[in-house]
Amino acid sequence: MGDFSEVLLFSLMPLFMTISVSLLTPVIGAVLSIRNEIMLALALPSLANAGIAIAGFCGIGTDQNILLYLFATLFTLVVVSLTISFRCSVHQRELRLAGLFIAGQILSLLTNAVKGDTHSTSFLKGEVMASGVTETVIVAAISVGILVLGFVFRTSVFSWCADEEFFRTGFMRYSVFMISVYTIITLFVTIGVAMTGTLAVTALMVLPALLGDSKRGGISSYMVTVTVIGVLGSVSGFLCALALDLPPAICAAASVGIAGVSYKVFRMI
Repeated sequence: MGDFSEVLLFSLMPLFMTISVSLLTPVIGAVLSIRNEIMLALALPSLANAGIAIAGFCGIGTDQNILLYLFATLFTLVVVSLTISFRCSVHQRELRLAGLFIAGQILSLLTNAVKGDTHSTSFLKGEVMASGVTETVIVAAISVGILVLGFVFRTSVFSWCADEEFFRTGFMRYSVFMISVYTIITLFVTIGVAMTGTLAVTALMVLPALLGDSKRGGISSYMVTVTVIGVLGSVSGFLCALALDLPPAICAAASVGIAGVSYKVFRMI
């Protein structure tokens, strides 16, 4: 017990970082799920991972955080925009996004194979989580800030999710709104991937949205549900990883899934 307490004390900042990321990431996944863009939730972390790996390949070090995040965010936005900007059916769009998920994985593996140190590779896989006070406070502030911003403009966000065509006709600056939302989503996903790994972010975006019940209590209730599933799952998974000396991202992803299934079973009882 004493050894676990010492490890936990040493891992407080990564734990707080995990909480900060899991506060917002499930909400992003829920928004994309309501808009029938769940494949985008799969593609974004993969492309962000590739963008970070390519930035390292181009000589942008981990000590240049702002430049690294901006490069990876811009890379992800450009690739997604170029891929889905051409008119196509919903089915073709989903296939393209699935292709982006695969392409992101391939680019990450190739880049790290050509030029990638062991620490960076393990970090992006979520096998290592390390964050200082400054990074944790910044990410926590960004996460809470975006949640507050979303709450203030929740009417617009919910309308955009539920009926985009109606929202488009009643909102004068629709393009600005849409670009802003997708940019914020991509930037936070990129930060989450850099801090907690691709697997953890993907699990937090997809599993709570998949296992939460969007048909009960409206959109607000759904957002709260996915957040609770994401936070409880990721925190319990992180603590299990410390206790069992396992990779944090794998335990967090599995625990988020278990939390979601537990919620589903509870609702059925």
